[in-house]
Amino acid sequence: MIGGILPDTGICSCPSAVGCYGYIDIGAHSEDECSNKQDVFAFGVILLSLISKRVYTDEDRQSGLPTVYEWASGQCQAFESYSEMRDAKLSLVHKSMAAESEFCGEDGHKVTMIALECVNRVQSERPKMKQVFRALRKLEVVKKNADFIGANNKLLLRPCENTKNSC
Repeated sequence: MIGGILPDTGICSCPSAVGCYGYIDIGAHSEDECSNKQDVFAFGVILLSLISKRVYTDEDRQSGLPTVYEWASGQCQAFESYSEMRDAKLSLVHKSMAAESEFCGEDGHKVTMIALECVNRVQSERPKMKQVFRALRKLEVVKKNADFIGANNKLLLRPCENTKNSC
């Protein structure tokens, strides 16, 4: 495990992307340069992994099993449109997490939709990380635990001041 988080020690590299299998941006192979949207994709995969309690391992890759984002995409195939998924309140949150007393059902749907937006196959349609951060701050669990997790930290809340590349 890399840093105790990423289980795959296999590294994939191409001219514009480097990363672990299952976490690398699927559109990176066709893009000429790195972008923040590739980081948003990786964050989306990690978020999907956390909420669904799914991890993509080297053994999964060798066995031809779907990556976390491929699994999530498969869960969405029954829906004809994004708005239909939204209206159906789709949630990929693992049932053990959803059963916890602190869990808010609406959060499950919201965090699922945030993660799915992050792993959108079209890079230009992915949100900016700033938008992801703002959406996560609106979750009930974050509001309830804002002080504990640092979501009320003034440094996180102020606009970027350094350069246009820092956001």
